[in-house]
Amino acid sequence: MKTPKTNAFTLVELLTVIAIIAILMGLLFPAIQIVKDQANKVKAKTDIVNTVAAVKQYYTEYGKYPLTGVAQTGSISDHVFGDTKSVGTAGTANANNLLFDILRNYPNGNRPTPDGNPRQIVFFEGKNGIATSGMPRSGFASTSTGGTGVLGCFYDPWGAQYAVSVDGTYDNWVPVPYQDFPAPSGANLTYPCAVNVGCAAWSIGKDATVGSATFGPYYRYTGTASDDVVSWQ
Repeated sequence: MKTPKTNAFTLVELLTVIAIIAILMGLLFPAIQIVKDQANKVKAKTDIVNTVAAVKQYYTEYGKYPLTGVAQTGSISDHVFGDTKSVGTAGTANANNLLFDILRNYPNGNRPTPDGNPRQIVFFEGKNGIATSGMPRSGFASTSTGGTGVLGCFYDPWGAQYAVSVDGTYDNWVPVPYQDFPAPSGANLTYPCAVNVGCAAWSIGKDATVGSATFGPYYRYTGTASDDVVSWQ
């Protein structure tokens, strides 16, 4: 009487399948990271465009920019919000909660007196960030996010404060830290780089550096040499 044959993989076949799976996973993970990075850039672009729109809506409502209680820094009368690394050479950083507390009508202790939003209008809405042991990501720092973020500050998907430059002199020029945008000599500006808008915002991207980390901290923003995301392009 013959013994029935059983269908089973040999050891060589199993090792071959495992090797193929490992190769496929190795090819797939970089693709997933690329998609994730692109999604983060889209999120950052949406956030900064919405920020600029909120500042413009505030201007339409009050006839001025939301700068109540923000001290002038040095010789620059225009004001730049963000942390030191996100602001770069654009000026002295003011934590961006000084701006977003007003735009959100948020009852933070940083709200100025007199109140910069007396009609209590919500110009900007946003979610709390993702809690991490360091800076929150993709949203506002709150008591629930914990970590080392500053309460009420708005963070990009990589954990840096969004930078926002606002026209305090009302000449429709604001400082930025990118050499691609030199300030025109005839505009009597006190800073080397500027864009011709009332409000500009940017994220310093995944490398957490203004411009390209490859060519130095303040290399030209060209779209390919830098991973930064800006509102005016």
